[in-house]
Amino acid sequence: MILITSYKDFLYGVAATLTAVAVYQIRAFLYVEPCSEIQRKAKLPIPLLPKDSDESVDSIIVWGFQKRGEYPAFERGVCDGSPYVARVECYLRLLGMHNYTKRVSVDLSENPRQKLPFCNLHGRMVDDSAKILEAIQALLKIDEGLTPDQLRDGHFLRRLLTGSLYWVRYSMNFGTEEGRQAVVEEMKKGLPAPLVPFISAMVIKSQQANLFGQGTGRMPFDEIIAMGEADLRAIHSLLGDRTYILGTDKATVFDTDLYAFMGHLFYDTTPSSMEWVQEIKRELPQLEQYTDRMRSLLFPELKSKTS
Repeated sequence: MILITSYKDFLYGVAATLTAVAVYQIRAFLYVEPCSEIQRKAKLPIPLLPKDSDESVDSIIVWGFQKRGEYPAFERGVCDGSPYVARVECYLRLLGMHNYTKRVSVDLSENPRQKLPFCNLHGRMVDDSAKILEAIQALLKIDEGLTPDQLRDGHFLRRLLTGSLYWVRYSMNFGTEEGRQAVVEEMKKGLPAPLVPFISAMVIKSQQANLFGQGTGRMPFDEIIAMGEADLRAIHSLLGDRTYILGTDKATVFDTDLYAFMGHLFYDTTPSSMEWVQEIKRELPQLEQYTDRMRSLLFPELKSKTS
C-alpha cells in the first residue's frame, strides 16, 4: 500500500510539473509586452562599466564580436564580423585613432538594448553605430564641410547599405550551405567539440529567424542575388570616376561606412567566394578599385604585407 501511494504521489508530482510548464508556456505565448515597456527599455542609459587601468575619461572602448585582429578575414581588411561594428572601427582608423580599445561583449548583457556595437567615448556610453559616429564627430568637433546635396546622397547611401545590402550579405552567411559550414568551422576553434553541433545550430536558427522576419529570408536565392547586384550597380553609378564616394577631396565618414559593408562582401570568407560576387566585381571594376583603395587607406599594414 505504501508503494502504491508513493507511485501515485510520483504521478501526481509529474502531472503537476507538466501542468505548471504548460501554463507557463501558454502564458509566455499569449503575453504581449506593452509598448510603454518597450520604450522604457529603449530609453535606458547604458551603464558605465567599472573602470580599470585602460578605462578612463581619455579612452575610447568599442565593444564588438571579436577582439582587434581576431576576425578570420582581418588579413583581408575586415575588422569585425559585423559591418556595423566595422564602420565604427574604420572611422576611428580614418581619423588616425588607432589606440582605441576593442572588447568582446558578454552575451550583450552590458547593453539594455541588447545590440552591438556600443562604445565608451571618454566616459560616455553610446550605442548604435550611427549614434557612435555622430558622438565621435561631436567629441572631436569634426565638420567635414559637406554640402546639402552630399549629405542627401550620403543619407540615401546609408539606407541602401543598412536596409538592403546588409541583408544580402547576411543571406550569404546564414542562408547558404557554404555560409553555414563556415559558421560551424569557426565555432570549432573556440568551443569544445561536443558543444559545436548544438551551439552552431542555435546560432544559425536564430539568424535565419532574423532573415525570415526581415523578409529577405523568404525570398528565392536568385532574387536575393538580383537585389544585391542592383544595390552594387546603384553604388557604382553614384561613385562614377570619383576618388571618394561623395566627390570630396578626402575620405569622409560615408566612405568608411561604404567600405565596412563592401569589405564584408568583397573580402569576407563566404560572400567573397560566391560566383555572383566575383562576376559583379568584373562588371563594376571601379567599385572594386574603390574598395581596394579604401583598404590601402584604412589598413596600410595589409598593403605592406602584400607588397
